[in-house]
Amino acid sequence: MTSLFSKTALALACAGSLTAVADVRIDEEVVVTATRSPYSVDRVPVRVRVINAADIQRSAVSTLDQLLRSEGSVQVRDSVGNGRDARIAIRGLSAGQNALILLDGRRLNNSDLSEPDLTAIALKDVERIEVLEGGAGVLFGDQAVGGVINVITRQGSEQGGSIAVRAGSYDQRNYQVSYGNTLLDDRVDYRFSAQRESADGYRDNTDLDYDHYRAETGYRYGKGRVFIAAQRTDNDYLLPGALMDGQRRADRRQAGNSFNDYQIDSTLYRVGIDHSFGDVAQFLASYSEREEDVVIDGQSLSFGATRTTQDREVAIFDPRLVLSLGDWRVTVGADVEDYDYQLAVNSLFGLSASAHDHERRSEYVQAIHSLSDALQISAGFRHAAVDVAVDGGYFTADYDDSVSVKQVGVSYRLADNLRVYANRDETFRFALADENVDFLGNVVALDPQQGVAWELGGEWQLGPVEMDLVLFDHAMEDEIGYDVATFANVNFDDTRRRGATFDVLWQATDALQTRASLTQMSAEFDAGNLDGNRIPGVAEQLGKLSLAYVFSDNVNLYAEAVYTGAVAVDTAEQFADLGGYTLYNLAASYQWQNLLLRARLNNITGKEYTELVTFFGLPAYYPSPEENATLSLEYQF
Repeated sequence: MTSLFSKTALALACAGSLTAVADVRIDEEVVVTATRSPYSVDRVPVRVRVINAADIQRSAVSTLDQLLRSEGSVQVRDSVGNGRDARIAIRGLSAGQNALILLDGRRLNNSDLSEPDLTAIALKDVERIEVLEGGAGVLFGDQAVGGVINVITRQGSEQGGSIAVRAGSYDQRNYQVSYGNTLLDDRVDYRFSAQRESADGYRDNTDLDYDHYRAETGYRYGKGRVFIAAQRTDNDYLLPGALMDGQRRADRRQAGNSFNDYQIDSTLYRVGIDHSFGDVAQFLASYSEREEDVVIDGQSLSFGATRTTQDREVAIFDPRLVLSLGDWRVTVGADVEDYDYQLAVNSLFGLSASAHDHERRSEYVQAIHSLSDALQISAGFRHAAVDVAVDGGYFTADYDDSVSVKQVGVSYRLADNLRVYANRDETFRFALADENVDFLGNVVALDPQQGVAWELGGEWQLGPVEMDLVLFDHAMEDEIGYDVATFANVNFDDTRRRGATFDVLWQATDALQTRASLTQMSAEFDAGNLDGNRIPGVAEQLGKLSLAYVFSDNVNLYAEAVYTGAVAVDTAEQFADLGGYTLYNLAASYQWQNLLLRARLNNITGKEYTELVTFFGLPAYYPSPEENATLSLEYQF
């Protein structure tokens, strides 16, 4: 497909479907991510997308990255195609550095360059997903530059469980079990789940072996709930490495000359409380610890056989107090994070090791004032500081940084079916552990990255049609990134990402729902010797179209098309763009009494495409899977 499939079709669909329909009121949906506590999204100057359990079941996806592909300005790049090395970006800003992935409000992002481990989230445990697009530096702090994805898990408030098996292409086998219930007159709730998966892969040397266990229990009392949750993930997989262009054309399924064998063992513990002081105040807090041991056995032309070990220990405490004072809603909170990271690389050049200790502290306040039922204004402030200690054996370094950011916004309901909003949020991120140490082991004192994110949006509902339009502008100073010319991480000159996202949801009949989304974006360097050049890896267009049809009470059909536009390969733009592509996927589910049968066909046209390319002097490609399928059977009790 040479042009964006949804541009013309979307415009015609909107023009045709908006005639002869009645006005209705915009729903006041309650979300958590917009304010870090339950609140109506209709009263805040941001856009939050909600993916509920029904959406997940209808799509029949197997991994979180598959689900997020069809959402707004979210771009997914997966080096393998099985979710083990998926890179999520919101508005062209990567979740590895510049967007947050949260599990029940707790960040999964690392303080090193490793991507958040999406396999720590089993879709079977997910109740809903909230996607906040746009800067959230005041509310969520460090790395909340492009947006926030908050995955909210299920509790055991309702009795029930399931046993499921799934089989798929590349010898995929998946087994799941879950159960939840309440005790003592519903005062105690509990839920546990377990999952095991094994598979080969589309390319050579892409085997995986995966185990995931999770349990949570809570106690409800008169004014609140306390809880404790724990999970364990053992994740072993192979990454086959990149291919040069000639290799890709000769055999796109072969492994590259470099490859890595990953063994990741991760444990997570979390305790928390949600306590109300009447109608005036609510106190929320959680404390969590995550331990992650990583062993990577690799092979490359440059370093030969290598063994890399990474040890991460993360402790997070996030108390906050929410005050409801008449027309005012005020949130006061703190985020405290201690991150210990140890890295050791044993290669033909010998052993290189370093230990990093990051202590991050921040305090924030956000206030929302309802001047009327239709008009709300909001403002916020955060101060953040980081202390870093690095021990490289033959060298040590200590440094600290601090940043203060502000937010102001307004939300105004012009009519029952029309709302507009505007927001200005300042964003930031501190340098990560392995960004501040160069290839030779020298500590590089990078400046904090800072920026300003503007939003101007509106929501309009006409009968069965809901429309959302948001214009955005993310301007940044000292963006931190890797410079292939100097082989080091640097503070780039000014950068800018600006564009618009237009969404339409049309409930054509009780049985048929259509959703479409179009994002047009420019991501460029805005100063210096790269001024005007595009930022690599950022798609200029993203188009998503889906159809959900209830064929009968027990049969659901689902189809989607996902378009990803061309991306630049290198900062100097010396090489040709990685071309755009469209993927077509189908899914169906059949419910018979307690049995649920689901099937999904991905890339049904067998498109040969590549969604990830890296650049270190020459483009290196990671071919993506052609047509593939999964089939699952679930028994619910």
